Amino acid sequence: MNGAGGCVGPFAVQLAKASGAHVTGVDHPGKHALLRAAGADDVVDHTREDVTRSGRTFDVVLDIADTRSVLAMRRCLAPGGRYVLVARRIGSFVETALLGPVVGRATGTRMGTFAWRSNDRRDLDELGELLVSGALRPVVDSTWPLARAADAVRHLASGRARGKVVVTP
Repeated sequence: MNGAGGCVGPFAVQLAKASGAHVTGVDHPGKHALLRAAGADDVVDHTREDVTRSGRTFDVVLDIADTRSVLAMRRCLAPGGRYVLVARRIGSFVETALLGPVVGRATGTRMGTFAWRSNDRRDLDELGELLVSGALRPVVDSTWPLARAADAVRHLASGRARGKVVVTP
């Protein structure tokens, strides 16, 4: 998981672990303890290692950071692997949506963007069971009063958040 230490990443790590995956989290060293606590088996310091040029390959790459091109991310996919972008920028969304399927067909992989779908009762039941069992736990970075919502958003945008940023009325 590229960008695994932010707001979405800890949930994604826990969901992957609950599904039996071996998880490698990629983020800066200040977030490695969070990734390990969420269940990551391995962590990669993106400031020291370019995971797309490391020679390591992965069956699934979830790209939450949205910092690399689809062609760069293709280098770390195993044959038959799958790349999913959680797009944060319109340019990368368009690139992945248009170029991803072409690159995927040419390389025997699947490359695309995360697609929203409406809530499905079975998915919600499964999430509920994971929450009740403790396999999925919300990771809260900080709680802010409504009067400081702008500060909370700036904190989130800074990339320093380690988990969810909660604004309370």
